[in-house]
Amino acid sequence: MNVERKHTSTCRSWLARIAGAALFCLFAASAPAAHAMLLELQFHWSGSDMTAYNLQEGSIIQVIAYNSSDAGAPVNSAASQFELYGQTSEQASAQPYTSGHIPDSSDVYLANTTQSGHEIVYTGSLQNLDGWYGLYTQIQIDNEVYDTVYIRVFGATSIEQGEVTASYWGISGTTKLDPTFQFQNWTLEDVDAPNKNYFEVIPEPATLGLLGLGGCALVAWRRRRPRRQEEDNQ
Repeated sequence: MNVERKHTSTCRSWLARIAGAALFCLFAASAPAAHAMLLELQFHWSGSDMTAYNLQEGSIIQVIAYNSSDAGAPVNSAASQFELYGQTSEQASAQPYTSGHIPDSSDVYLANTTQSGHEIVYTGSLQNLDGWYGLYTQIQIDNEVYDTVYIRVFGATSIEQGEVTASYWGISGTTKLDPTFQFQNWTLEDVDAPNKNYFEVIPEPATLGLLGLGGCALVAWRRRRPRRQEEDNQ
């Protein structure tokens, strides 16, 4: 009987170790690449009336990177930029507006998706910086994988999972990265958001995987703990 319990305890111990190892591998895979360029971002919007660009303080800004030899240039249409999620019966106004400006289509797109071969490498928000609006930050990009970047802006300040958000959006022109550089400055001004659509977000597959593995490891640990206490008491 003790041999059977010991075998069961050993199996559960191995399950917990395997789950932990898989969790570590996922974290390691998401670590920054060794060959990284430090990209300094300086986005500026002139003037104080952000509605002229269909934007507002806190509007979402995404930096998207791709390799021009493997993927096509960005296309300024929702059907090309985003994956279609479904349709909505809501008639919501596109932010930052509180009335009118309803999207022409009931299609709902996933705001955290991109066209094929493109990847979101940074997400931030539009800030009021000493009287002008913009964003200043630095990010790392693997310049052996990506050679081109652009930005995508949303009028909305947040797009939630499970909630349909109507928002204006738009993209900037592309900027080529020099793979021989370790630092590059990118300055951009007055990008507007002329398109209006409905959006939603879903968890990324990697996030779902981490949550699942973490849950498995926790279950295995909690089931193993009473067994060990029982064995110690015998």
